[in-house]
Amino acid sequence: MIPSQIGIRDFFLRDLLEKLNPGDPENIRMRHPFARAELRGSAEVSAALERLADPLSSLRGAGEYFQPGLAAKCWDADLDGRKIRGVTTVSVPDSGDGAEAAIMLSTYPSAAVWREKSMADSPHAPPPAAWELPADADITAGSTVPESELDPKLPFPIALDMVFHSPILSRPVRGPELITRTFAYTSAIYGDRRYGPKIQAGRNVMSFWEASVSGLAIEVANEIRFNVKGEVEEMTMSMRPWPVVKLFRERCLATTRHFLDISYFGS
Repeated sequence: MIPSQIGIRDFFLRDLLEKLNPGDPENIRMRHPFARAELRGSAEVSAALERLADPLSSLRGAGEYFQPGLAAKCWDADLDGRKIRGVTTVSVPDSGDGAEAAIMLSTYPSAAVWREKSMADSPHAPPPAAWELPADADITAGSTVPESELDPKLPFPIALDMVFHSPILSRPVRGPELITRTFAYTSAIYGDRRYGPKIQAGRNVMSFWEASVSGLAIEVANEIRFNVKGEVEEMTMSMRPWPVVKLFRERCLATTRHFLDISYFGS
């Protein structure tokens, strides 16, 4: 039985837990979208979810992905006229005891107000320091890799009308040439990826990987939709945690400004 503390305003966490049926859901741990922190126990997780849900005027489910031991739910939300997209993920270890959850966002620019409201209502968990970068973090712009050495890290062919929804941009990137160039420059910032599992759902795939910016971990859920030819026609990337994503965004702004119009980075 899922603990009653995890209620209906939980970003579909309860539904995912019920599908996975972890042995002891009281041992749940959740990685917060806005903080470099992992919350422990259903009471702490539930309190954080309630604080996250309070400012939102609506929350609607979208695509769902499931396989034994791993599930993800995409969702859309509204806050003060701003549209927010995200994904909730849950995994269960091989032991079947407890569960690990995470919330990642696909629309960071529009979520800034949401973060401020969450911080104002959350003085204790996560701890204050977790909402920001470490004091000794390298926040310089970083070095630029020559364009001839850039690798977009695209393992699939992409369609001529492909659309890419980046979590750090305010509007989608369209077309293979601009998307490939954007991927090449942004991939150079976070370097090598550590690939995790992926879930297939028809012509859609949800894949997971991790990288780092200035040695700080950044976590990614990547929803990919293929056309009938096996080409990528749409990709929506979600990331966490906010402080590292913000640093990533600032470096992207510095390195892509010569070909990505500033309007891509607007609020």
